[in-house]
Amino acid sequence: MKTNIKIFIISVLLFSCGKENNKNKIFDINNTNTHEKLNMAIIKGDTIEYTKYYKEYSINGHHKEFLYYAIVMAEKNNYSQAYFDIATILEVFNYENPNNEFLGNYELYCVLKAYELGNEQAKQAIEKLYIKSKKPVPNSSSIFCK
Repeated sequence: MKTNIKIFIISVLLFSCGKENNKNKIFDINNTNTHEKLNMAIIKGDTIEYTKYYKEYSINGHHKEFLYYAIVMAEKNNYSQAYFDIATILEVFNYENPNNEFLGNYELYCVLKAYELGNEQAKQAIEKLYIKSKKPVPNSSSIFCK
């Protein structure tokens, strides 16, 4: 069950990264201006600017460093794509730490939360995980309330 979601998230990540061609552009993760602009985008709820930076971090191999921003964007703005981005980023962590139950549960929580907020990518993941196998789809809140 979790293998299907992992494959789906990794393929979405690879597909979205393959669309951009920024080889000539140098990305400096420690650039203060980048952090300030990203923080302002989150404060304003600017989904276009957030997405731009998510792609920039992803293309340059800095998914883990973007996790903080994705969590803040998701929680502050209840933004479905940010919840799905968290799940995508956590997939990398889960691959490296397969026995970490919290990461697996938080990843599932984020996919469910994105699904509840109407995210199309999350709908596809949930369909593969639950709906096709005729399993009931749990609420995101049920994940940590066991």
